[in-house]
Amino acid sequence: MYGVFWCSHCLEQKEMFGREAIKLLNYGECYPDGFKIGTGLSQECKEVKITGFPMWVINGQVLEGFQDFPNLAKASGFEAGEFSGELAELAKLSAEANMQP
Repeated sequence: MYGVFWCSHCLEQKEMFGREAIKLLNYGECYPDGFKIGTGLSQECKEVKITGFPMWVINGQVLEGFQDFPNLAKASGFEAGEFSGELAELAKLSAEANMQP
């Protein structure tokens, strides 16, 4: 996932995974030294031709914007088997929890 520190959707996306799981996620910060006038994107973000935040590149497929677990699973080829219904419900609950003030 590529994002920036000021992006609320990027934060929501990371929170969806939880503290421990997010440590395992490949995350590219597009402004690792902060943002000020004249600051350009990181080389990593330039190379993937970032168009918005968050942005995912999974198995060569570009996913723009906030993605739920089913979309990420489909793009990555992950199959939850008998637990797929439960995972979809957890993703829904997580998204709803993140929407509350």
